[in-house]
Amino acid sequence: MRKTLFVILCVFQLQAQDLSLSKSDTRSTSTEKRQLTGTQSGQPSGRSERWRIRRLEKRKKRVVLQPSRFQNWLIHLESRGFESLVGYKDFHARLGDITTGSGLSPEVRYWKPAIKGSPLTFQGSATYSIRQYQNYSFQFGKNPSRQDFIFWPNISGRSTLQLDEPQPQARTFFLYTDFHYRDLPQEDFFGLGPHSKESDRTDFRFTNVTYDAVSGYRFNTWLTASTRLGYMKVDVRPGEDDNYFDTQTVFTDSTTPGLNHQPDLLHWSASVRIDLRDRPGNPHRGGLLGLSFSRFDDRGGDHFTFTRFASDARYFMTLGSEQRVMAFRFFTSLNDEVGKSRIPFYLQETLGGNNTLRGFRSFRFRGENLLFLSFEYRWEASPVLELALFFDQGKVFQRRADFDLKSLERGFGVGLRLKTLQSVLMRLDLARSREHGLRLHFKFGHSF
Repeated sequence: MRKTLFVILCVFQLQAQDLSLSKSDTRSTSTEKRQLTGTQSGQPSGRSERWRIRRLEKRKKRVVLQPSRFQNWLIHLESRGFESLVGYKDFHARLGDITTGSGLSPEVRYWKPAIKGSPLTFQGSATYSIRQYQNYSFQFGKNPSRQDFIFWPNISGRSTLQLDEPQPQARTFFLYTDFHYRDLPQEDFFGLGPHSKESDRTDFRFTNVTYDAVSGYRFNTWLTASTRLGYMKVDVRPGEDDNYFDTQTVFTDSTTPGLNHQPDLLHWSASVRIDLRDRPGNPHRGGLLGLSFSRFDDRGGDHFTFTRFASDARYFMTLGSEQRVMAFRFFTSLNDEVGKSRIPFYLQETLGGNNTLRGFRSFRFRGENLLFLSFEYRWEASPVLELALFFDQGKVFQRRADFDLKSLERGFGVGLRLKTLQSVLMRLDLARSREHGLRLHFKFGHSF
């Protein structure tokens, strides 16, 4: 509550400064009018000449707006990386979240670039959330980054929001190894398909380890292509939320593929990203298109082998000025089983939570195929504060024939965002849907 009041007071301070400057400009303009309309000797004749002299005089008296202390503080945090609140040498403390529903997650990160003058970089991180979620990762190689555009299900703890990281300015080749370990003890599961029920809510514990090799090339500031080859080990156990039944006691392996047996998977992916946004962290114009194709092979047989195609398209346009922006997003993920294989439930895409269908619970809908659309109207009330109206709709489905705009789940709401010129630092969204009165989401970064 104190932080909220602090932000509101700072915004009022900014508005007061703007009003003061506006009154000063009005007084200066009135003085100029009296001087120009007077009957002094040598007064220039002709309307165009009088207006020319007036513009010159006003230009000399123009007041340059200076950022307030609060704005300078936000810019300072942005330049360091807002999540990097504390740092010592190559160590940095960060604040964020591991995955949807994990809660606030402090993180310690080690980053060592250009080891002994070489092009090699090592980085590692350890994250532990207030809900006892854990995530550990290590990357080593040339230009390791999260910017390779590979779609993963939300359950794995990776997010398509990695697309919003600022793009490098130079052409470069990247090649590195990527290790991840995740332990998510309270993942919600409501059943598969569009007709799952909230009353069937259960939870399970999901642990996975991935060993990947990533390579790619950034051709310029807007075009990147990448590939990823890796090995995945998965373990599903009863959840640790005592408020709900374990998934294993309510659902069966026949209706929930992979519930009793989790195979090791060999996976590879290829992707392309085209990014034409004016400012990736705070876009006002332009668009983004990401395309990805993946294959997952069951190493213990042919029970869980499938392919996935995913696409994420975003477009931004101003309405008269940069103060008003319309934002659109279209995201789809389509999967195909190979032969008589099935897709493990924990690798199926989901809708619901603070990134998709914000009016529903996290992971509320889960299915083999997914379609999601979102619209936002964004209005910058001040340089540091943005208000938004949003409308989300989407669905999960099994048959490709259901790839249409029928029977979509819907949600709408309002948002409040704290931002700088280059990025949205945090947001607060209040959403509503048919299942809930109001749901409140707090998140670092923007929605898309």
